[in-house]
Amino acid sequence: MPATNASSSAGTPFVHLRLHTEYSLEDGLIRINQLLDRVVELGMPAVAMTDWHNLFALVKFYRAAVARGIKPIVGADIRVQEADRRDKTGVVTLLVQDRTGYLNLCRLLSRSFLEGRERGGQPRVLAPWLRGHSDGLIVLLGRASSVGEALVNGRANLADQRLQD
Repeated sequence: MPATNASSSAGTPFVHLRLHTEYSLEDGLIRINQLLDRVVELGMPAVAMTDWHNLFALVKFYRAAVARGIKPIVGADIRVQEADRRDKTGVVTLLVQDRTGYLNLCRLLSRSFLEGRERGGQPRVLAPWLRGHSDGLIVLLGRASSVGEALVNGRANLADQRLQD
């Protein structure tokens, strides 16, 4: 995390909504206790843990955050594959809003490992799986998502279609 003050120029506290911990299977290095100590030091009221395709750190993260007076936000970064793009996946961050969202995220993550791996590769969620399993989830789409990619390339109609799908 940057060594800057956690507050923005408008006085609103900054909150990280996408962080990978040591429990992320691909690229996480942040140890939960060190992360939360730094969050407290910077005066952040909350922080999100979004490891790649898993919730392995959920209990440890949640308990440690609450013990420090930090609001824990739980989620996961997932790779979503559009039906018409078998060769490419987009990155989507899913944040849990409530119990329904938690259960939906668990279903999607489990399915990504059981059915979404091609030739033993990385887990991925097929876009149609999100239908009926998005209640209680907050979706963050960035440049690495299929929607973001379409917007960056000036294809607003395609971005809208992908968002609706």
